[in-house]
Amino acid sequence: MHRLPLKFPVFTTVFALLALLVGACAHQAPMDVAKSQNDPRQYRYLQLDNGLKVMLVQAQETEMSAVSLAVGVGSFHNPLEFPGLAHYLEHMLFLGTEDYPEPNALQKYLEDNAGFANAYTSSDHTNYFFQTPNDLLDPSLDRFSDYFKAPLFDKEYSDKERTAVHNEWSMGKSQDPRIMFQLLGLTGNPEHPAARLSVGNRETLPGGPDSGLYEAMRDFYQRYYKAELMTLTLVSQKPLEEQETLVREHFAALPEEEAPSAEITEPGLPPSAWGKHIYYRPQKDLKQLILEFPIDDNTDQWRVKPNAYLRNILSSEEPGTLGHYLREQNLANSMGAGVQSDFFGQDGFIRIFIDATDKGMAQRDQVVAATLAYIELVREQGVKQRYYEEYRTLAQQTFNEQSPPQPMQQAVHISALMHDIPPAYVNSASAHFETFDPQAIEVVLEQMRPERLRLWQVSQSEPVDTDIPHYDGRYSVANIEQDTLAQWQSMAQDIELNLPPANTLASSGDLEAVEHSIQSFTQLIGEPGLDVWFRHAEHHQDGKGYLHFVWNTDLGIQSAEHFALGAIMNGLLNEKNMSLTDRAGRAGINIGFDRSDSNMQNLTLHGPVSNHKTLVNELMGGVAELSFTEAEFNRQRDRLQEWLSGEKTDAPMHQLYRWLDRRTQRFEWDVGAILKASRNITPDDLRAYYRQWRQQVTLRLYAYGHYQPEQIRAMARGAEQALGPNRQPGPIYVTETETPQAGEHWSVERTVEHNDVGWMRAYVAPSEEMEPFAELLLLNMLINNPMYTQLRTEEQWGYVVNAGVTRLGEKPALVLLVQSSEKTLPAIQGRVETFLADHESTLAELDEAQLNPLRESLVAQLTQQPNDFVQEASRYRGDFHRNNTDFDTRERLVEALRVVTPEQVKQAYERWVLGEGSGIITLQAKGTGFAEGDFAETGE
Repeated sequence: MHRLPLKFPVFTTVFALLALLVGACAHQAPMDVAKSQNDPRQYRYLQLDNGLKVMLVQAQETEMSAVSLAVGVGSFHNPLEFPGLAHYLEHMLFLGTEDYPEPNALQKYLEDNAGFANAYTSSDHTNYFFQTPNDLLDPSLDRFSDYFKAPLFDKEYSDKERTAVHNEWSMGKSQDPRIMFQLLGLTGNPEHPAARLSVGNRETLPGGPDSGLYEAMRDFYQRYYKAELMTLTLVSQKPLEEQETLVREHFAALPEEEAPSAEITEPGLPPSAWGKHIYYRPQKDLKQLILEFPIDDNTDQWRVKPNAYLRNILSSEEPGTLGHYLREQNLANSMGAGVQSDFFGQDGFIRIFIDATDKGMAQRDQVVAATLAYIELVREQGVKQRYYEEYRTLAQQTFNEQSPPQPMQQAVHISALMHDIPPAYVNSASAHFETFDPQAIEVVLEQMRPERLRLWQVSQSEPVDTDIPHYDGRYSVANIEQDTLAQWQSMAQDIELNLPPANTLASSGDLEAVEHSIQSFTQLIGEPGLDVWFRHAEHHQDGKGYLHFVWNTDLGIQSAEHFALGAIMNGLLNEKNMSLTDRAGRAGINIGFDRSDSNMQNLTLHGPVSNHKTLVNELMGGVAELSFTEAEFNRQRDRLQEWLSGEKTDAPMHQLYRWLDRRTQRFEWDVGAILKASRNITPDDLRAYYRQWRQQVTLRLYAYGHYQPEQIRAMARGAEQALGPNRQPGPIYVTETETPQAGEHWSVERTVEHNDVGWMRAYVAPSEEMEPFAELLLLNMLINNPMYTQLRTEEQWGYVVNAGVTRLGEKPALVLLVQSSEKTLPAIQGRVETFLADHESTLAELDEAQLNPLRESLVAQLTQQPNDFVQEASRYRGDFHRNNTDFDTRERLVEALRVVTPEQVKQAYERWVLGEGSGIITLQAKGTGFAEGDFAETGE
């Protein structure tokens, strides 16, 4: 990606007349774009004369317009001599155009108005996208469209962006998902582009005037960046007619020459790649078995859904199915299935993923045999119309009940999808089950024969003998012998499995009438041990509900041992309810147990309300009687230990954010202490913890949506009764934080198992009022782009260079971050401090004209109608967790933003960043590539 944020003049009469004439010349019959019954947006599809395919979406509720353009070429189209070229080109497009020669001109313009821009390169397409206030859509499109009409490709930045790409590669070269992506190509067809590095680095993108890289990059752009290979999506408040006029104005001049074919003709997994053991020793302590079957591309059958049918039936967690059997036998923690039939272009795969236990890895033949047995059961008995009708009903029900996506998400999704799906179905493709076609399903099943199997075996004990080019780690490949196949098939005959029963949670569609009259949070129950708050929906009154239960206590943070026990208990709650969670999820109801920052148990349930009472009763029954075997306990303890020990290999920037949170929470122990404590705890320790937990928790419920108040009270009372009698609940506990006082400097310095270094500094305002929060939000917007442009684009201090604002408890903090594969920590700190000092003169010129659009855009985003029900329902959860019973944080922040002056922002910078008015936390992660280097001096 280009950057980490997982990137209007009035028309003259003459121009308006010309636009109408152009529109008349290119008139097309209107196309109905399918949408859900809860989608109020208007859609229009058109294709310009130059071949550009365009989807326009009018979203009247949004304050920000979203735009995405996808070019139908990606890393699979890299020339042989320059792996990573498509990604490198993506970077170069941001660095100036003929009309806007300043590097990052679009980003600067957008961030000056509270917008943003980004991009990504995938295997088959490259996507460029941005978000801007509605009234700035025209000038934003003018800057954006120039990328595709007149980029400068300034040679001054050519070598600099090689460094940026190299840093991006370095950041991910020790990450298991990226490594396994590369292994997929390396273990397939060596002639397929997937076998080569996709992201690029200095080795694959050599510099110098004689390397040919610059010329190849320009040639790639001129060859493929044609309108015929592009799809464009706009999502805006503006009327469709105005959007169409803007598109024609800014994109009609895109190159319309015929584009070369972008089809990938080499197969990715030819017969020579079938029947293989693939061994990989991961960087983290993973234990995975992946059964992968090569299949032919069948994306043209998206209307009849053979792949979705098989994914649904293979991944079921119902009793007797493969997933349930593997957990019951203590062979797996979880399993899943996925299909990408066009991953390589002409072919792809269907995969069954198994997160294995130690026992599962030791008895992998049993796991493989059970999986083959289940596939055979599906082949013999599982291709039935009743399953197809169930999947179709549930998919269409979920689609009809969903609100439209967030504008940026929708723009990116549609622009990518239009390369493969007719535009009329860009919203509904996943829910479009046209007819039951057993032959289409059987064709895929026929390709899931044991002799075609590619078995991935991932653990720290795998036999490996080959380095992975450009990545950390080693792997090996061996043939699956015929006697091994015969053994698996023989074992499979003795394993009894069942196909899933009918899903009983499909909504009938009949809803009780509810008048949404409670339009502010109301405490329905306020008693010792039970605290219940409720509000009806304001905007999305479409039959959905949101329940968020919190078993409130500080028990889970009283010691490292208690933290481990709370985490294991949460894992057991999730596992015990996996079948129910899976069944509900297929019916559009999301269920999840998780933990708060203070290690409290939470349960969140949302979706159509008709089955909520039944589900809550069943879930609370499981909470009331948390029984578990020693094997189940050990499984969850192992998972916790794997997660804890794997943290140190994460990218430094992710570790730094976690360290910041933990340093400011009042824990007296770190990850190492939790890991150590977890090794000694026993099932009896957990049972004792659970009994104490039931006795002292205060049950809190945050409820929102299509309920009657008495329904909420009844569910809350039932959940309370599940905790048992004779309880002694404590008061509501709010996560405590500790931050440095003004003038105080804290430091965290650690080594990490990653090549890069990471440096972070948080400037913590000493006040809990909203005014400092508002000032820092605006200050961040005035720092982020200049810092990124200078330190990242111009000087290449690291791939990750950004600023942001967070809250540490009730105090706001400005956070600066740099991650680099080349610069030392002392040098990074010195450069950032110099930048901040130099930037004071720029901020000195800040006036109302510059500040006002930032302020207005932030206010507009905070006050705009929520995009969907979940966004609306969850927007007050932070207040609930902080026990702010006024639920007014958002409103107070908006009020504070509206009155912030340029002088206040300047003073905030002088006092909290350059002066000693803030508390400072500096966090440093030193990677393996800098083992001999020093940490920066912080003066703590």
